[in-house]
Order: sequence, then C-alpha cells, then structure tokens
Amino acid sequence: MENQIYLVNQLIDLTEEELRNYSQDWLVLARLLIQPTFFQLADGPTELFELELVQALLADSQSINQQWLTVGDEENALMIYFSEDKLLEKIILNEKIYQHQQNLLTDYQIQRLQKKGLYGYVRSYQEYLMNNTPEISKRGLFESTEETAKLPKMKALTGEVIVDCNHLAGYDIFYKELCLTSCWKMYFTKAYYSLFLKEIFLDVQQVDSVKELENQLIEVVLFANPFNWQHPTNRQFQELFRSQMGFNQIVWNNGVGILQEPFIEFAKRDHCLQTVQYQNSRLQPVPKSNATHFVTRSYDLIKEAYGERRVFGALNAQAYFPWVDEKGTGMMNYKVLNPQLTLDEGLAAYEYYIRSHLEIKVKDEQYQKYTPILQLFIPEEQFDSLPLTPLKERLADVTIGRTQKMREGIRLDLKKGENHLQVLFLSQ
Repeated sequence: MENQIYLVNQLIDLTEEELRNYSQDWLVLARLLIQPTFFQLADGPTELFELELVQALLADSQSINQQWLTVGDEENALMIYFSEDKLLEKIILNEKIYQHQQNLLTDYQIQRLQKKGLYGYVRSYQEYLMNNTPEISKRGLFESTEETAKLPKMKALTGEVIVDCNHLAGYDIFYKELCLTSCWKMYFTKAYYSLFLKEIFLDVQQVDSVKELENQLIEVVLFANPFNWQHPTNRQFQELFRSQMGFNQIVWNNGVGILQEPFIEFAKRDHCLQTVQYQNSRLQPVPKSNATHFVTRSYDLIKEAYGERRVFGALNAQAYFPWVDEKGTGMMNYKVLNPQLTLDEGLAAYEYYIRSHLEIKVKDEQYQKYTPILQLFIPEEQFDSLPLTPLKERLADVTIGRTQKMREGIRLDLKKGENHLQVLFLSQ
C-alpha cells in the first residue's frame, strides 16, 4: 500500500458566514494541492468535477447538512462534513504531495484550529486504518490472517466478533465530542482542559516535541517521520503517550476497559479537578504499582486556581480504596462493567479487577483496620451467566471463602497471604 497522509480538523461554533468562508477556503486548498477530477455528495454517484457546481453546494451549507462532500482524483481525496455549526475536514494525500505541500498544510491547519478548532491531527493513513478498523474482513486488506488472529476481540452490538480497538494505541475514541487518540501529530484546544489539565499535555514525556501556540492550542509530535510509524520505538512512543494521558481511564466501548494498570488517575469533586500521575525514581511515567514518585495536580474550575505537588513515597491503601466508611469498618472502590460485549462473559475482566485490588503492596495501618471492599456493578441480566466457577479456577492461588448470595447480589471473601478482599457483585 502506497504511503498516504491523513489530516483531520474539527471546527466548531461557526456562524453561517464562517461556514461559507471556511468551506470555500477548503475548496481553494483542494485546488492548490491537486487537480480534482470528481466530486461526490454522500453515497451518491461520483460526478465530473465542476468548480461552479461545487462552489454552489458549499454556498448553501444547509442543503448538504450532515452529508459528506468529497473532491479528489485517483490518489487523493478531500472531504468536508457540515453539522449545524460544526465543520469536519478529512484529507487523504499521497506522500509526494504531502512532502511538497507540508508547510502549506501545517499553516492551514493551525490557523483554523487556533480560531475555531476543537481538535485536529495528522498521521499515516495506513497507521489510522491499522488502529481503527474493527471489522475482521476489512483488516485483510492491510494485514495477514495470522496478525489479525493475535489481536484482542470483542462482540459488536450485532453479535459479530470484531477486533477490540480499545487496546490499540492509535484508536480514535470520543468523549463529549473530544477525540482521544495517539498519533504522529496532534492538536488539542482549550476544550480539553476541563478534563485533562493543560499542564499534563505540556509535561508529557518521551515525545519529539510539545509546544503551546496561540489561543492555548497545544501541538504534540510523537516522532520525526509520520511514515516511520511501524518502527518499534515509535510504536512505544504512541502507546506511552496514550497511557500518560490516561485516555483509556476516561472512556472505552468494550464494556470492561483495557485491563491494564493506569499511569494516571482522575477525580472530580464538585468544581475541582484532580489528577495523580505515577512515576519512578527517575521521574519517568510508570504503571501505578511501580510508582515511587507522585505528581498531584488540582484545578478549581470556579476560582481558576491551579495547584501542584510532587512527592516521593509509596502507595497506601487509599490509593486503591479511596472511599472509607468512617462509621463502619470498610474502605471501598467500585467498577461499573458491562460484560455483554466480551467473548468470555467478563471472566478476564473480573479476574483482573480482583487481582489488582487483592495483590497490592501496602503496609499502612488503614489496610489492617478496615475491610477492603471491591464492588463490581453489572447488568442484572448478567447474573445468570456470571462465570463464578471458571473465576474460582482462575483464582486457584487465592483462598476463597463461602460464596454468599444476598438480596443485593453475590459476595466473595478472598485472602492471599496477608492480603484480603471482599468482592461484591451488585446489580446496576
């Protein structure tokens, strides 16, 4: 497959006049980059490119609202999509054109995102497809059957078995219209900073560059050459950026998460955002259980006050069980799971969350004083297929007390060495 570049811009809060102007600028860019031979509206037939006709379509954006308009030639395509006051651009170019017009494209993208942007990125189109194609039949176009077989799987809502792209570093997943992804070059606007503090972006490690542009637009570049994305080191950078930012802690669509330790955790109480980043003794990002240095950041959304604290230390019980019942004897954490889309009725997820709360290395008094409790909320209909017997087999190295069925759900009392855990399966 020939090298291609893939550029995306999401623009928001556009007036009618701005929609017309921005779309006409898009058409000017298209004609600067290529000599369009066709245009296509939505899934309609491709038609011979006529400048006046395409200009007329763009001038009346409401007539093509929520439809893709594409112009292109045999190797390249520029697409635009109107949705009320929003405009989404997608551009696919061959490597030769991109290399020749890279400065023009960079200026075009930055200027638009600084003024009206929500997010944007640039990446290899092949890398995008590799990370964002769940259908197994379609993946045969760019990878072998053996390669696809190694990837994690899940069920689609239709019941079809598909690749679970949540586990892939370059997966585009959305949270409140924000695109959370990891790729060669990314642009993040101030819309992200009520969820991810701006300082987290600016302090991100092991990237090629990170800088703040006008209007609080942040540009992150992971490695030097977008077409060299398959190099093992560059793939590690891609994975580490996603882990550092905590995208997989915010949202997933497989019902259970990616079952990996966090590098960062988030909390929001009232109008205050708080994050804890986990680092080693060299101040490098690491999974939670390996951390000896902790960066705590907080931001008061009303007072617009930012706070930061960096300390060396060790994890305590409250790092795993943040809610403590001072009147009783329990400290608690919970997970909301929907194993309906898994291929094993949620077995791997249950084992992971149980072990990650049982096999912890903490020595503070609180852990001995209180009973650690993990609440797993699952859909009521999942209780009939709850894989308790296979789960107990997976936990063969754990002492499991009597299974108690209660009105609220099912309780397991677990012990491993000096560690103990009460697990409650509860109905959502």
